[in-house]
Amino acid sequence: ACQVLHRIEPGLVLDSYPGPLGQVLTNLINNAMLHGFEPGQRGTIEIGASALEAQRVQLRVRDNGALIRVI
Repeated sequence: ACQVLHRIEPGLVLDSYPGPLGQVLTNLINNAMLHGFEPGQRGTIEIGASALEAQRVQLRVRDNGALIRVI
């Protein structure tokens, strides 16, 4: 079981298409759960968002699962 925490800037509003953003977040969370944690391992996934400027937002997703090396 994983805990999902959100650290989203208060008052942040997006005027966009929610479907694609939701799909990206779903895929990132699923990848963390499938590849970052052993079965039964407890973990934490953090989702953060903050405004960078008028038309840009920074989205952050991180977890405390296993470090995977890409060669």
